[in-house]
Amino acid sequence: MKKKRVRLKRSVIAAFKLIVGILLLVISIYFLVMGINRDWQRQEQIATMTETNHLDYQVYLKENSYFTVPYLPKGEHYIASLIDTIRVTYKHKQSFSKQIDSTYRYRVVGTLLALEQKEGQAAHHIWNKQYVLKPTKEITKTVTGAYEINDNFIIDYQYYKALASEFKRSYPVATNVMLNIKVYIDMEGVVSGTKHSVTSTSLLEMHLPLEGDTIQIPTIYEKKKTQAVMAESQKTLLKDKGLFVFGCFTFATSVVVVVSYLLELIHHSKTQFSYAKEKKKILNKYDSIIVNASKIPNLDDKNVIEVTSFHELLDAKDNLKVPIIFIEIIPGMSGWFMMMYQDQVWRYQLEKK
Repeated sequence: MKKKRVRLKRSVIAAFKLIVGILLLVISIYFLVMGINRDWQRQEQIATMTETNHLDYQVYLKENSYFTVPYLPKGEHYIASLIDTIRVTYKHKQSFSKQIDSTYRYRVVGTLLALEQKEGQAAHHIWNKQYVLKPTKEITKTVTGAYEINDNFIIDYQYYKALASEFKRSYPVATNVMLNIKVYIDMEGVVSGTKHSVTSTSLLEMHLPLEGDTIQIPTIYEKKKTQAVMAESQKTLLKDKGLFVFGCFTFATSVVVVVSYLLELIHHSKTQFSYAKEKKKILNKYDSIIVNASKIPNLDDKNVIEVTSFHELLDAKDNLKVPIIFIEIIPGMSGWFMMMYQDQVWRYQLEKK
């Protein structure tokens, strides 16, 4: 009974270690989280940028006896054979809430496209060729408040229409030829006095048909947009150094307690396994001379002789010619191998170390 009480005490201590370790771990995590600045690195808005775009054009006419004006405004239907040139004007304005050191680059590219058109199917590109209508222009400027790009270019409509006709004569397929015009405006900058970068890209597009008796000229672009200028905000990693240090201390303590518990558990498992293995080995090997008992005999009036190994018990058996009795005192922990002869008992105790 005494050994059983010791085993219970060890179990209670082991359970107490585990509970303490878990509590310390939870407490340490709480203090570590409270001590760390969780939003120490985040993006914050430092400025705003508003862009407005405008694309306009006038269709200049050849001399004719029907129109008394030199050109027609944007958004009308035009007789293709009367078109001489098209003057395109584009405006791009940027407004900033802070001063920006910026570099603007803008250019105009025209792409002559031949589209294969089959009935009931979407059009497919079968040929294209690019033309630089206005080469890249670069402007470096410190912008305070707003800056506007205002520029224009001329399209010789009959020149590109002649190219389209020549292509159709060379390759008589069902095609639709058009001039796709794109205005690219790029800006790279830095908020003055900082290292925070600002970038923007704008695209203004118009489609110029080169076939048909009458044409329309659609334009595609975003007229206005507002963009937030974001930057990484760096703050200190630790919000409360004292809480963080205490959290580290409790975490280290919890690790020590839990590791101690695990080592004890592993050691206990190994010794349990060793006892079970040795018991099984003896019972299997000497099954013919061992009798299993279910009740501990009364040894009060007996002279108990303790032997240190099972082999010593076998040596004594050869002389006494009596069976060996086995009884497990504590399951999985302790067992006795005994020989009883008159008032003497030879006993070998197999137990967990």
